[in-house]
Amino acid sequence: PGFNVISAGMGQGYKSAKMSGTSMAAPHITGVMALLKQAHPDLSSLELKSLLMGHAKFLNDENKKPYLLSRQGAGRVQADLSVKGLIVSSDTVDFSLGKMSVKTSKKIKRTFHLRNISAKTLNLHVDLKSDRGLTMTPTADFTLAAGESKALSLTFIVDARGLSQAPTALDGMMLFTSTGQEVHR
Repeated sequence: PGFNVISAGMGQGYKSAKMSGTSMAAPHITGVMALLKQAHPDLSSLELKSLLMGHAKFLNDENKKPYLLSRQGAGRVQADLSVKGLIVSSDTVDFSLGKMSVKTSKKIKRTFHLRNISAKTLNLHVDLKSDRGLTMTPTADFTLAAGESKALSLTFIVDARGLSQAPTALDGMMLFTSTGQEVHR
């Protein structure tokens, strides 16, 4: 493993210093998680992680093309939005459909639980934003009362028939909206 040497002048004046890696991410995420725990002391660590990941800013390259999820993860932390989150996943915050060989198409079912942590009833809609070749069967809109949990069963379809070459990976992100506003991803 490598290490970074930080100059004594860091943080002074108007210039910035670029730093990255787990040595920088760990203390920042630890601090954000502490703030989230303070705001939501009743949430489990997995639910807090759901808040954090569910409100991350998706990153794009210099040409405004989104980076692959496999490259950026959930995105850049937005503590201010995370602390105001309305729903959490109580059993999984991300998942893989697995490694598979698909010559035509394949359906994969996944079930997870959502919980409304707000004080109001939410009417929710879920969509999948994904690479070509990965879709989700339409799901009926649903309602979550304040404090209510609900199992959400989804069917994903990997379809290789319309692709010019076999993909090595497909990325997707579920977007939850309420009255047209994104509330979780």
